[in-house]
Amino acid sequence: MERGEEGKREHSKEHITIIMRDDRK
Repeated sequence: MERGEEGKREHSKEHITIIMRDDRK
């Protein structure tokens, strides 16, 4: 279960970066 949480956290970070990049555009 811990592994699943870590994967979700990493995905969230990537999603935030994508949103920030879109905003920068």
